[in-house]
Amino acid sequence: DVTPIEDGATYGPVTVLQDWFTSVALVSTGAGPILVDAGFRDGALTKRLRREGVEPEEVRAVLLSHGHGDHFGGLSALPNARLWSHIDEAPLLIAEGEPPDERFGDASRLSFGDTVVETFHIGGHSKQGAGLSGARAWPRQSVAAR
Repeated sequence: DVTPIEDGATYGPVTVLQDWFTSVALVSTGAGPILVDAGFRDGALTKRLRREGVEPEEVRAVLLSHGHGDHFGGLSALPNARLWSHIDEAPLLIAEGEPPDERFGDASRLSFGDTVVETFHIGGHSKQGAGLSGARAWPRQSVAAR
């Protein structure tokens, strides 16, 4: 059985924002909200963020799972967000006119205030064969205990 990801579902600090057939993960951190992916459409993203009480200007970072347009189409709604991508996805994003501000590699740990996001690579779906298949976010103190 497959359980669909529901719009508005919350998993710890993560809330799912649905944009048509693409999911965006809104992650609450001590440094402000961050997103995993930016969805397909900027208007839909703006509407969903506001429904969660977040203004688009408040989003500090977007971590892209991979460089397909349905995952970065909403970036124009996020004027203050720094774009993060896997190093192997950067050429694809640059070709699409969305150069990343920051790049991460396999098994990176990215800090956002009191939250650490761990990246991992699965490859295969995107043109460059790299990406972030998911992210685990947890309070910084639990990372030190690992």
